[in-house]
Amino acid sequence: MSLSSLKSSSSDDLTIPPIPLFVSIVGSSTRFVVSASVLLYYSYVLSPTATLLVSTAVVNAFLGKTVKRILSTPRPPNSPIKDPKDSGMPSSHGVSLGYLSVSAINLHPFGAMPSLLLLGYCGVGLWYRVLRGLHTWPQVVVGYLFGATNAAIFWNSPAYPYLEGYIRGAMGDKVDVKTAGVILVVGAVVVGWREISKAKRFVVKKE
Repeated sequence: MSLSSLKSSSSDDLTIPPIPLFVSIVGSSTRFVVSASVLLYYSYVLSPTATLLVSTAVVNAFLGKTVKRILSTPRPPNSPIKDPKDSGMPSSHGVSLGYLSVSAINLHPFGAMPSLLLLGYCGVGLWYRVLRGLHTWPQVVVGYLFGATNAAIFWNSPAYPYLEGYIRGAMGDKVDVKTAGVILVVGAVVVGWREISKAKRFVVKKE
């Protein structure tokens, strides 16, 4: 079962191929599911390790966006995103999914099957972005590997126990709710910078 083919706003663009319904449901909801999961996890745990997870995920996203801006690689010809400043390499979704999935597996070993399911979920989400014309396969693969590599390096480096010990010494086993709120707001701004920029341009245009 598949969705109908969609066309981008420009008449000379390529037609977006049919997207299987399952892939469309998973892919279109990935951002909300992942964001909600991180929010609920952090709000419930509020531990130094959870604080590091969210903070370093924000840093990872920022690094990915910086690399994307430097490379300035165009998106596919059939991409519904027409802003030339919004390039495609590496995929920001890939960067975040790579970091969060590898971090989750590293911090909470689930066993082989749950880990494979988590990786499969990420794969379907990135497959959707390719089918939707938002990215090419190299862009999502490089993005995922970029985030996954950052996670593997950080959680297995001396920086992890050092920073966790520092946070624990300063705030105890439970991080202050206000501090957690600031971290989450900063994360939302960094991850959603494109949507914020679009909203600002819309307001200026309306005025």
